[in-house]
Amino acid sequence: MGLTVFAAISEDKVIGPYFFSEPPPRGTLGPYFKPCTVNSTRNLEMLRNWFLPQWNAMPNAAQSRIMQDGAPPHFALDVRDFLNTTFGDRWIGRGVEDTNLSWPPRSPDLTPCDFFLWGHIKEVVYRRNPQNYYQLMDFITEAFAELDPLMLLRVFNSIPARYENCVKENGKQQL
Repeated sequence: MGLTVFAAISEDKVIGPYFFSEPPPRGTLGPYFKPCTVNSTRNLEMLRNWFLPQWNAMPNAAQSRIMQDGAPPHFALDVRDFLNTTFGDRWIGRGVEDTNLSWPPRSPDLTPCDFFLWGHIKEVVYRRNPQNYYQLMDFITEAFAELDPLMLLRVFNSIPARYENCVKENGKQQL
């Protein structure tokens, strides 16, 4: 059993979770959920319709940057066009041109979502042993709601040392 989930975090805010789902069949009544993988169309729809309104509501949105890794749904031309139009030089990712914000090839994942968030959420959720998709979604949503603001601040305060260590180790991950 698995879901594809999107979330974003800053030092003082969590945006998410967002559960990727196939659209309901025509004529479906009532709640409908069918998990799916992310493609560029689904990613772009989520960014436009769900993420951007929440991002824009953040008090520091105009000074903040968005970081996307090099996954194919993040790298599609229509997604990059949207990010360029919406964020200008305030996004970091694969395919960013003429800027120092390009995602480094073969770099270790240094984003807080990768080194902290997903492992923490999985640990909290799977401790409760979900039995179906709906319970899994509920447990994930509850785990996000329980994220402590001080925990987020500590995570973000650890970023400069992580970056410095990556440079010191010439990009190699320490095991």
